[in-house]
Amino acid sequence: MTRPLRLFLCLLTLCLAGCTTGVIRGTVVDAWGRPVENANIQTLPPTHSILTTKDGFVFRDVEDGEYSLIVSKEGYRTGSARVEVRGKKITYANIILQKVD
Repeated sequence: MTRPLRLFLCLLTLCLAGCTTGVIRGTVVDAWGRPVENANIQTLPPTHSILTTKDGFVFRDVEDGEYSLIVSKEGYRTGSARVEVRGKKITYANIILQKVD
């Protein structure tokens, strides 16, 4: 193995040893507890984005850290939640969206 390759592999190993990821799982519901489908939910800082389903949402491989979840859908006020992802665990978030009058 060449010296540059060994150096690269050592640096990669050090980086990966300090980097862990987790999962954010949750639901988006209306004021009556009914699932809100096809709402756009994204993380801030902006690393993940997805549309919700009747079963909610799942973000996989989220790096450890603090995030805001921002949820928007036409006809509803924007909703949000703060979460903290730590050490290969599942973080849960449940967000209620209010209908626009």
